[in-house]
Amino acid sequence: MDRGVLGKPVLHDDADALSFTLPYTLDQGPSRVYLAPIVNGDGDYELRVFVVCFDGSAIDIFNPGTGVVEAQIAVGQGPFAMAFDPWDPLDVALGRQVPSAPPVSFTPAKGAAPVPLTVKKYRFAYVASFTNSFVQVIDLDNSQPNKATFESIVYTLGTPSVPVGNQ
Repeated sequence: MDRGVLGKPVLHDDADALSFTLPYTLDQGPSRVYLAPIVNGDGDYELRVFVVCFDGSAIDIFNPGTGVVEAQIAVGQGPFAMAFDPWDPLDVALGRQVPSAPPVSFTPAKGAAPVPLTVKKYRFAYVASFTNSFVQVIDLDNSQPNKATFESIVYTLGTPSVPVGNQ
């Protein structure tokens, strides 16, 4: 299969015109493109281009501000579609702070004291796998103290399994 190529976007006066120069290699089989934000290190919205690569079993994240593919995330076989926590395009355009969700707490072990958690209202992307019928959750919040999970899979919903009609 051919690999996709993405380049730095060129801005035009025409909002419907988009062209790319300076090619960047994507994973195999780019099939869908999404425009959505991440939460940057300062807690602000920052726009990214998410490319679903069906054949390459990956999500490529392109930063239009720097013109760089900043992450290539290996996901399960046959990624098909993505969804994102709700966000307001005006908040993203203005680079506003991402609001925090109401405080929550969890108890890490039996008998331990509850631990308060601060979570942003916008934090996750969801990747649906067509081939094996499951959903993976990607962390998009780089403002957390532990940055190890940023732009990586943090949870899988469901057990990967071949659809009933294909068994």
